[in-house]
Amino acid sequence: MRADADALVKAIDTRAREEQRRIAATLGLAAESQRGGALVRLLDALVEPSLRPHPFRAAEWRKATRIRSFVAGGGAVELPVPAVTPPASEPVGEAPRIAA
Repeated sequence: MRADADALVKAIDTRAREEQRRIAATLGLAAESQRGGALVRLLDALVEPSLRPHPFRAAEWRKATRIRSFVAGGGAVELPVPAVTPPASEPVGEAPRIAA
């Protein structure tokens, strides 16, 4: 009977440690997500002005830098991006030059 009680205590302790590990991992992901979002906003501030004359490229940039929000249950919330067709005057194969 003592062995069964020890096994139960060990199982409860293991479950508590695993729960703490999951909580710490979730907090770490939240912190890294905030950091990543800040970096994307910084890049956006640097790149977006050079894309203003190129609405198609700007739309591509917004789509590429969009951050998906994951919600409880494993799903992701993603806002639709309006379709943008490139104007005839903008070559599709060329990227805008960014001054260094």
